[in-house]
Amino acid sequence: MRPNRILIIQTAFIGDVVLAMLLIRQMCSFSPKVAIDFLVRKANECLLAKDARIQNILILDKKEKIKNLFKRIREVRKVYLDVIIDVQRVCSMSLLTLLAHAKVKIRFDKNSSSWSFDPTIAHSLADQVHEVDSNLKLLTSLTTVANLKLESQVSKATFDSNEKHKETPYLTAAAASEWKNKQLPAHKWIAFMEAIESQITVYMTVGSDNKKRGDEILQQISVKSLVTRMPERFY
Repeated sequence: MRPNRILIIQTAFIGDVVLAMLLIRQMCSFSPKVAIDFLVRKANECLLAKDARIQNILILDKKEKIKNLFKRIREVRKVYLDVIIDVQRVCSMSLLTLLAHAKVKIRFDKNSSSWSFDPTIAHSLADQVHEVDSNLKLLTSLTTVANLKLESQVSKATFDSNEKHKETPYLTAAAASEWKNKQLPAHKWIAFMEAIESQITVYMTVGSDNKKRGDEILQQISVKSLVTRMPERFY
């Protein structure tokens, strides 16, 4: 079956959306005229805003999760889809998928509601398979997965505006994490940035929710000319 309209669901963090973006290219390669809707959490829609392959971006505001979840469910139920690809392994997205009108509903098997999906795809952290490859397994019931590279579509204006940042050697530092137990302490970031050679520019990226943390790190760095904090949505 070559689907005409699909919905991809990934409402976790920004890195998880990046890891799921190869599904877009794979589906367009398999079915060039496919219309793709993509459901993301609020603030991550900027990753897809300039992507001409996306027909609709649906946004889940997790600050009002229950209210917004049912709003998205009503929105999705107005559309008849060929395929839903639920990249996540959480019950709320399973509920949305379960209530949606779709011919085929695909998800991983690591969920209490996986019995309601056909097909379900095995997922194991013990296999040491990269998450991009795990996500691509979700397509194996539809097509043969091609050897394609991950890509992101941005406007020419956005691409050109970033050219100035590449005039000198640089590195990026993501100094904050939604998972606080995986977040490097601020003083470690400061020591790391101050140890970098002076000819290398550091672009520090933090989300809007972590602006305060980014400002605190900048204030404590002794050589402030070495580090630039990028705008929350510079891409």
